Amino acid sequence: DTVNVVTPVVAAITPISFDHVAVLGPTLRDIARAKAGIVKPGVPVVVAPQADEALAEILREAGDASPVWAADASSLRPLVNAPDLPRAYPVPVDAALLSLKGQYQLENARTAMGVAVLLRDHGFELPARVIADALRTVSWPARFEVVPGTPAVVIDGAMNGASAARLREGLAALPHRRLILVLGTSRDKDVGAIARELVPAASAVVVTRSRHPRSAEQEVVAEVIKPLLQGPLVITDDVPPAIDEARRLATKDDLICVAGSLFVAAAAREALGLAREID
Repeated sequence: DTVNVVTPVVAAITPISFDHVAVLGPTLRDIARAKAGIVKPGVPVVVAPQADEALAEILREAGDASPVWAADASSLRPLVNAPDLPRAYPVPVDAALLSLKGQYQLENARTAMGVAVLLRDHGFELPARVIADALRTVSWPARFEVVPGTPAVVIDGAMNGASAARLREGLAALPHRRLILVLGTSRDKDVGAIARELVPAASAVVVTRSRHPRSAEQEVVAEVIKPLLQGPLVITDDVPPAIDEARRLATKDDLICVAGSLFVAAAAREALGLAREID
């Protein structure tokens, strides 16, 4: 993994799942071994919740030289080579404080909070009020980004089975009558894994593609979706008409979700007037 060339003050590893398998390897252990390259001797590591085989690779890489901490709900919990007592977060990380939606964003925020705790040990000035303000105001475009309206639209760059599962959990928590899914992926992604998580909950699916050269052909995606869908299937050649079709299919009490690729998510943000030029 490219980040492994640096030696950080503190390292963080978010949940490891199946992605970039052609480069990192076909198993979760292979992928975790590549990601664990960020673990350096003597450098503390904060880990988000992990599958057992992924955590085993991280701990193997740490050996007896690197302190590893788990970012739990209320504190940092020592795993190996760290002091025995948990470290409390400067402020509680809960849904009432965090501006980002979704359970997985709470896990991400707790991982970041754990990094802040350990950075304080290295002399970084991170007052609790600054951290709290950051949690209240942070934004993350195209990650469970809720666009108000009738119907509302959720934009999420979920691009593998694990991220699609977390998206599905978040969608279930939002009030709506039916889900209209706009889905487009890249050729190197596991379309089946994404579809199995998202399509069964959808009342209709609009298949589309981004203009990126790696985008998957709509017909290929549609063939994967058909056995999982109990409702209309529409195919479009670009994201803006896909959103138009989703709105045509939806009522005011429904929910539209655009997912499957960050390229598709970016195109959706542009179509909805959310994108802005950054100098």
